[in-house]
Amino acid sequence: MEKLEKKLKNRKKFILFLFFCAFITTIVFLRGESSASEKKEGIENFPESYRPYLQELKRKYPNWNFTALYTGFDWNYVIRTRKYFWEKFSSKIIFR
Repeated sequence: MEKLEKKLKNRKKFILFLFFCAFITTIVFLRGESSASEKKEGIENFPESYRPYLQELKRKYPNWNFTALYTGFDWNYVIRTRKYFWEKFSSKIIFR
């Protein structure tokens, strides 16, 4: 019985995660797709404050590539949208 409850709980979390990903993807497409010119490969395309951390990751994982994606989203808009989504839909999923 306990295994079943744990399995259901994990399934609910997974479904919430998938729903959240679909929601974010929808926002990106509603706001307009990023063109290839807005994607820039290389650590030098990130803010200066990010670079030491990205360089450390690159040393640990040399096969990783870093691509900056310029969405044009306002940071406050992203936070508001995420907060709205969580407040609206998280109450419908029961976590125990």
